[in-house]
Amino acid sequence: MPGIRDSVGELDRRPPSGENDRRMHPVEVIVTSRETAQDGVAEFSVAGRLFAFTVLEEDELVMRLVPGDADEPVIVGARSLMEALERARELLS
Repeated sequence: MPGIRDSVGELDRRPPSGENDRRMHPVEVIVTSRETAQDGVAEFSVAGRLFAFTVLEEDELVMRLVPGDADEPVIVGARSLMEALERARELLS
């Protein structure tokens, strides 16, 4: 099973520590205005922390990930991310 690569390229297979690390939170998605929607900008956050945003690049919607605190990773479930991406597509249409 692949792990998360640390800063020197080694796989980090340690289990997450801390209670918050064990719970996945729903992904919240917002579009702040019609103008930002035209540019394809949607913001994605978990538990109130921005972790990614989208932009249109050459007519393709691209997600850019925002680096988080190394001590507190953002944990996102695949289902929640899929639902958030679908919601962003709806909001940007």
